[in-house]
Amino acid sequence: MANFSAQDIKRLRNTTQCGMLDCKKALIETDGDFDEAVNLLRKKAGAKADKKAGREVNEGLTASVVNGNIGALVQVACETDFVAKTDRFQDYVNALVAKVAERADEGDITEAVAADEQEELKGLIGTIGENMKIVKAYRWESAGAVSTYLHAGGSIGVLVDVEGEYDDALLRDLCMHIAAMSPTYIAPEDVPADDVAKEKAVAAEKHQGKPENIIEKILSGHINKWYTEICLTKQSWFKDDKATLEQIAPKLVVKRFARLQAG
Repeated sequence: MANFSAQDIKRLRNTTQCGMLDCKKALIETDGDFDEAVNLLRKKAGAKADKKAGREVNEGLTASVVNGNIGALVQVACETDFVAKTDRFQDYVNALVAKVAERADEGDITEAVAADEQEELKGLIGTIGENMKIVKAYRWESAGAVSTYLHAGGSIGVLVDVEGEYDDALLRDLCMHIAAMSPTYIAPEDVPADDVAKEKAVAAEKHQGKPENIIEKILSGHINKWYTEICLTKQSWFKDDKATLEQIAPKLVVKRFARLQAG
């Protein structure tokens, strides 16, 4: 008879996040050897995770944290909205973003984080019973300030890195604007030339047969309007559609932004 107590089962559950019955069975199988029971449960969780690896993950959660001039933003996907709302899943995502903020690397560090979290995530997949994936992980260290915003409990997450003149209220509004308006670029000069050429080609095709000088004016107007749709500095401000960010905060410099949407 394996020698272990109810406290051992509880400790194993806290360590592995597996169910009480699975923990008891693992301790029986390993004759009460705690470390071996941990390894056994992780192997079983990994096998379960491998079986679920091909299943689509269309729900999930974003989480963010700011520590001084360091900001982190992550998105973890799962299969169902039900799991996305569970404490266990949310606790994992919140713990993950805290770990990301403490790392030394910088920028889009998704691949590195996913590699480091592989075993931990497999254990969670095996325990909860759904496929999961770390979709994105950012860690930014700013020369100015970083700010974050989570919308609707984490369905949308925003991270911004700014310099220049700003206050906390402006940064919060900036994050909310990005969440609501979903810009693609910061300013027109950030739009790739190939993208501009493609957009011009599509617009030009609609106006074939018109004089060349007229088409040039039409294309110029079309591109400027397109910038108001995709560029953060040119979009109508979410609080005032007659103003833009560059008008209300001319001395603010947005260095980079990220917008993640779960589900």
